[in-house]
Amino acid sequence: MPAETFGHRSRQYGVAAASFAIALALRFAVDPLLGDGQPFVTFLVGVAVTAWIAGSQSATAVLVLGLVAGEYLFVPVRHVVSITNPKVAGIVEGALYLLVAGIIVAAAAALRGAERYARRSRARERAETRESRVRLRDFAAYLQVAREEERAHISRELHDDLGQVLTALKLQSASLSKRLHDDTNASTALLQPAATMVELCDQAIAVVRGIVQALLPPLLDEQGLLDAIRQNAGTFETQANIRCEVTATTDIPTIDPNVSLAAFRIVQEALTNAARHA
Repeated sequence: MPAETFGHRSRQYGVAAASFAIALALRFAVDPLLGDGQPFVTFLVGVAVTAWIAGSQSATAVLVLGLVAGEYLFVPVRHVVSITNPKVAGIVEGALYLLVAGIIVAAAAALRGAERYARRSRARERAETRESRVRLRDFAAYLQVAREEERAHISRELHDDLGQVLTALKLQSASLSKRLHDDTNASTALLQPAATMVELCDQAIAVVRGIVQALLPPLLDEQGLLDAIRQNAGTFETQANIRCEVTATTDIPTIDPNVSLAAFRIVQEALTNAARHA
């Protein structure tokens, strides 16, 4: 028998022994008041208490001990078999005691069974809740990874494709503006539009660079989390005209890229909320 089971059974039968001893002592205490009547009344209470605390098996032990003690200690001995004989009356009372105690034991067993079922149900619900939280956390992490992968893809597309097109357009516009400026026969009406085209190309390149920076800051991979946060704070201070200081240790240990990116997003979102609601 496992040690835990043995210890549990020992406690149960310890409760049964204590209940029987208390019931026996109480019966002796009230014997001057009850006399030959009700020899099992305190044992019936002991059966009920034991059934509630320790279960049906321990209560059955108290039931049997109470029956023996009541019959041999509190029912007077007579040799005449008669319904009015106290001995016969004691037997009848013993049978009633067995009936009532059996009902109590059965009811206690049913109640304890219902209690065990309720505990198992609550444990199962808690396990399902924990499992649901784990699945929800995993799904949230999956969404975050998918979102960051999509951002990285869009950032590369903007940087590699649109950025190159805008850079080529700027070079062509600058070349055209220089030729018009050097050509003495060129119309002065074309010089200003050419210069404006160069400025618009610079603005477009700056916009694309800002979008790429917001989607996936290159400094995060190149120089680390602290420099990326400082650059973001500087950009925020310039755009929002709100003073922003970054206070951090000079040495940040190398951490997982996903954790580093998540920390950067937290700072980025905090600054965005400050600019939007402050």
